[in-house]
Amino acid sequence: MCGASDWRLPTRREMESLLDFSVPEGTTMLDGAWFPNSAAGLHWTATSAKVNGGSSAYRWAVNFGNGQSIWYGGQYGENFSTLS
Repeated sequence: MCGASDWRLPTRREMESLLDFSVPEGTTMLDGAWFPNSAAGLHWTATSAKVNGGSSAYRWAVNFGNGQSIWYGGQYGENFSTLS
């Protein structure tokens, strides 16, 4: 992506640390100056749900629209954000 080969999905904790709960629910709960075009929906993380007793087929996803984190199987083709 963008000429780099060291991209990765962020962990659940990394994604949750970006949330700004002072922003109204339903809008993107991120700092728009740093993340100007982020979608207000579910975003994949690299954290397996198996860590918390769930299935290894599921990953944690963080919703940038309401701040919730859920175990998710990905049947809806949601968003992703990467780190380098």
